[in-house]
Amino acid sequence: MSGTALEGIDGAALTRRTVVAAALMLLLCKRSFAQGADFSNYNDIATIASRGKTDEVIRLLQSKRDPNLPDDKGETALHYAAQLGNQQMVQALLYYEAAVDPRDQFGNTPLHWAAQNGSTAVIQMLIDAKATVDPQNRQGVTPLMMAAKAGNAPAVRLLLKDGADPHHVDFTGRDAAGWANGKPAIVQMLRVAR
Repeated sequence: MSGTALEGIDGAALTRRTVVAAALMLLLCKRSFAQGADFSNYNDIATIASRGKTDEVIRLLQSKRDPNLPDDKGETALHYAAQLGNQQMVQALLYYEAAVDPRDQFGNTPLHWAAQNGSTAVIQMLIDAKATVDPQNRQGVTPLMMAAKAGNAPAVRLLLKDGADPHHVDFTGRDAAGWANGKPAIVQMLRVAR
């Protein structure tokens, strides 16, 4: 293997190092399980929710799984249910006391995702569960801005009716009308709401 990082390394020594490393990993894992470490609850409910498997999410909730466990992106099962517009899953998660305003790694709440995807039924369910109507994510974007960008007039109308402020601006200085990307009906609706 001329010119590689392994040049000059004895093959037997490399094999011994590999075996030792593997044995250490096995020992560490075995020790973690022997001490009662529970790896079964790590993000499984969020992962299953992301796949739209409502019945499995409900089964996990019934077996007392924490509905607020986030995945590696900080998204909970409620984030995914809102993204999918899955009313039954949202209802079950709220019944089992899922936090209504959790933040993902970008600061988005489930209401941000429901607004972007235009699911007015899910938006209403979240608002009825006392979701904050105007949360700003890390870029200062609100659910109203996301609904305006998506061009979803019913979602914009619902958010405005429930108190969303069309005057909020993101970190670039754009308000919801600025996010409407030239969608005249949405821009008009936002201007009238001012």
